[in-house]
Amino acid sequence: MKKIFKCNQNDEETIPLELLEGTDIKFPTLHQNATDIAYIAVALKEMKKDSFCKVPFCTTVEAEALGAKINLGNEADGPRASEYSYNSIDEILEAKKINLYIENDSNILESEKINYIESVNKHTENETDNVDFERKININLDKGRIREVLNAISILKNQGQKTVLNITGPFTIISMLIDLKFFYKALRKQKEKAEKLVDFIIENVILFAKEGAKVGADVISYSDPLASIEIVGPKVYNEIVATKTFELIKKLDENLEGKIIHICGRVSSDLENSGYIETEELNIENHYEDNRSESYNKDNQHDENCLCKINESDLKYGEKIALLIEKINLESEEVKEEGIKKEEIKEEVIKKEVKEGEQVEEEKNNLGNKKNLILGNNCLKRTPYKSKAYKIIYGK
Repeated sequence: MKKIFKCNQNDEETIPLELLEGTDIKFPTLHQNATDIAYIAVALKEMKKDSFCKVPFCTTVEAEALGAKINLGNEADGPRASEYSYNSIDEILEAKKINLYIENDSNILESEKINYIESVNKHTENETDNVDFERKININLDKGRIREVLNAISILKNQGQKTVLNITGPFTIISMLIDLKFFYKALRKQKEKAEKLVDFIIENVILFAKEGAKVGADVISYSDPLASIEIVGPKVYNEIVATKTFELIKKLDENLEGKIIHICGRVSSDLENSGYIETEELNIENHYEDNRSESYNKDNQHDENCLCKINESDLKYGEKIALLIEKINLESEEVKEEGIKKEEIKEEVIKKEVKEGEQVEEEKNNLGNKKNLILGNNCLKRTPYKSKAYKIIYGK
């Protein structure tokens, strides 16, 4: 039975003007300053009675760091691509091309640009013949808006906030770099080149996710608005979208540890309906002792020092995930106190039950092997939403 997930396709976080009253924060520069980003994230969380601070507020950050020209918008419209930066896939993949993010950054001195070019050239010359020379310019995590987002996560972490890093998938990112007609043409006539571009984007998305986890994000939330089967069609979806999306999820799982990886409801539902993954409903324990979510305590006026039984049906989706984060953090602290390394933990936060004698999928196809909890079939960007939580257990 197919799971139907209704998505409003709005991947921008609307920022009401009233949140800026009494502050010096203004559009559109609020997207460019870590302090402002953190302030807005907290204000949105409190306004929506949500469980998380979620950043960034759009899907354009990675694309901009890879060279996309982004209009940061205004009070009515969020950031969006203004024009294409590249005229062909070859331009994006060209080894010695400084991406436009570097070229157009007025904060970078000309001498720094020259040093950057020289370092890339030197790196290229030292590579062996077996290395793919076309994948040299990676996302720059140290400059511009993408750095401000990462710094905002650090600020939120220091404030004790539960934080979500929203990351965007390769197909949506590509749509902001180049006219998609060139991509689909390459997919028909030069499939290897099209796949190489997707792999390049995936590699950089993973770098962003890893850095986000490093600076304190509790949840990595993945979406790819332009990769749904309804938009690309069954042929393109099965030819490249589904397989590359699953590869990305696997890479997230391999490169992160002790995190919640959230796959947007549309992406995960499409994967499951197409037979690429399997999910099962996640049941949250119905009682917690002094480790309940802040949002639940606030909304329901529970004494934080009391033992409280919570019916799972009373929990909103976001609250369930917040409780899981607390459980992960609690077990992590206990491990540190006992001087036990994480890799020696015998019990995972969520452990797949295997019936006696059941044949399990090969290890390379299993998900969640690094103590990450991978969730799907629901929407973290619109929490509180449906209450049910699903964990992704494995795929093809």
